[in-house]
Amino acid sequence: MFNSSQIRMVAAAIIAATLLFGCDSSVSTPPQQAVATASISTPTTASGNTTPLPTAPLATASQQTVATASVPAPTNTATDTATPYPYPTAPVATVLSQESINPDSAGTPIIWAVESKESLTIWLGYFNDQPTAQMTNAHPLLQWQGNFIVLDMKVSPSKRSVAALVSEDKPQEGLARWIALIDLNTNSVQSASDYMAPETSGAYSILGWIDETTIAFQSFNSVRFASLATRKATQCPFPVRQWGAADSVLSPDRRSILSLVITAREYTGYWRYNVDCSNLRKVVDSEHLIPGSVFSWSSDGKTVSFIHESGPDATKQQIWTLDVESGKQQMITESNTWSVNPAWSPDGKRLAYLQASTSLTYNNQLGANRPSAADTNIFVTGEGLATAQQVNTNPPRANAGLTWINSNYLVMASGTKSSRTSLVAISLTGQATNLQTAPTGAGIVWLAVVR
Repeated sequence: MFNSSQIRMVAAAIIAATLLFGCDSSVSTPPQQAVATASISTPTTASGNTTPLPTAPLATASQQTVATASVPAPTNTATDTATPYPYPTAPVATVLSQESINPDSAGTPIIWAVESKESLTIWLGYFNDQPTAQMTNAHPLLQWQGNFIVLDMKVSPSKRSVAALVSEDKPQEGLARWIALIDLNTNSVQSASDYMAPETSGAYSILGWIDETTIAFQSFNSVRFASLATRKATQCPFPVRQWGAADSVLSPDRRSILSLVITAREYTGYWRYNVDCSNLRKVVDSEHLIPGSVFSWSSDGKTVSFIHESGPDATKQQIWTLDVESGKQQMITESNTWSVNPAWSPDGKRLAYLQASTSLTYNNQLGANRPSAADTNIFVTGEGLATAQQVNTNPPRANAGLTWINSNYLVMASGTKSSRTSLVAISLTGQATNLQTAPTGAGIVWLAVVR
């Protein structure tokens, strides 16, 4: 099975090679939206003591603020007709339920993917914490026959569609993957890669929906915009031809993108730009940069969390935050192991994460977004907490996909290192509830909360 760490390693190598020869410069122009400006409190540390954690030095004003970059005039090189997909045609999914999603239900809809060697199944259920935590009306929506996995999943603004990044789980055949568009009204699925330019085959994460017809995704060397209306995949060009986006995140208002920009040989810093390609500006320069990956942008639009790798063979992974206006980078966790899966609360005031219970040695299962190399505990830090608080009272397990359901509950896939077989909700008071169990021989590989 591919994890996100392996995919990013492949991506980094391809970026370095590709940027020596330049990249495409076609542009998409999604609609404008309002920018969030609310502030949040600075999260507290996870070290369990009162010693302040180090803060990365700030650049001077002249270093941190640059004039809006000159962006070349839009040139769209994608064609209006279908382009041959570089991998075999995406397999057809079988619809298993005619029941439409009900976003206005008393419960919170949760979508999750169950993988086995024979099939990949997308499920839907409704979480309710009154009077106690429970899952109601859990049922399968659709299924692919074959050995596939889900690498990412994002819900559209209307809560009526899901974009899922699906991959063949066959390392010897390369990273064959596609963006599957799931209509939650009919539970039918269509592959974006089947009728758009082939750039979607290079996706290794979905940043999110710009609107109901445009999806932003991270490719090997750029952020691309897949338009379902025009059947084109386009991108924003950087002012320097040899620049590329190593990893990126979409703002919660879906108006701007933050990218870690890389050349063939080094990082140039964190840069922010609008989804219509305007107002490119530097947030952190290369001299003061703490490079990261697996970004998560708080709902108030003020802060981005990320994972920074350190130690021999990246055996230490710590969580940092970045103030997108000032460029201030702040270490949040400090341990002899690693902390992963940062997840912001719905109000953006608290940050939850998973922390390994033991030290690690490097192996190919060490993945920032799929922490399968050790058992983990759940921590929450932020407003109202002097230090990070451990949430779980039970022994640590192999957890992944930590996500907030509401301000009082988190949900995750949980189980053993070989397979996460349970969908578990846990309250901030430590009460854990098993919501669903995967069938024998299957495991839960991804989940998304519809809110």
